[in-house]
Amino acid sequence: MGIKPAAKGAKAAPTTVTQKHLAADIAAAHELSKKQGEAIMSDVIALLVKNLKKGARIRLAYLANFTSPNERAICLAESDDGLSFRSLGLAVDLRAAGTITDPSVVQLPNGSWLMALSAGQTTRLARSTDGLSFTLGETLTYGGVPELALTGDGGVRLYVCAGAIVAYRSQDAVTWQREQPVVTRGPNGSMLVCDPSRVAGTDVFVFKTGM
Repeated sequence: MGIKPAAKGAKAAPTTVTQKHLAADIAAAHELSKKQGEAIMSDVIALLVKNLKKGARIRLAYLANFTSPNERAICLAESDDGLSFRSLGLAVDLRAAGTITDPSVVQLPNGSWLMALSAGQTTRLARSTDGLSFTLGETLTYGGVPELALTGDGGVRLYVCAGAIVAYRSQDAVTWQREQPVVTRGPNGSMLVCDPSRVAGTDVFVFKTGM
């Protein structure tokens, strides 16, 4: 699969994106140390690889050029082993889209792709037919920092941060129904809970909490 060129004026993603690249991005985006970023990435990758079906690949959507607002973009990378990722190129050019971060992407049962992105305290959706080039669409006002996950009956679930981590569900990825809060407090009692992540193929749910 060829690498899709970056938009004019935007920096292209590296051809090979390593686990260290991703860990550095996580650390920068969430004000963590390099060691903390690497530990988080290592744990998530280990879970993904453990549950990866034979012949399947890991698709990763990430925010590129975090420290350069005028060059930000959502890029895609893919891996067979969870250790070395091949760049698939630019997915969404964010230069004229305002502050958008935290992408989450799934392939829907009909073969199309859905991406959810954080736009402050709201969620922006983007869609694609080929899983490579996405078009920004509607804004959902349920909360921000979204996570997408497929349900067992062909639907899709959206987790957002809105005072707690709250779940919404849709059968068609267009109309959403509020379910319930999934996490209201952290293990230490903190009411600051956000950044939900459901590890595909497992019952593991990861989130960030205050101290």
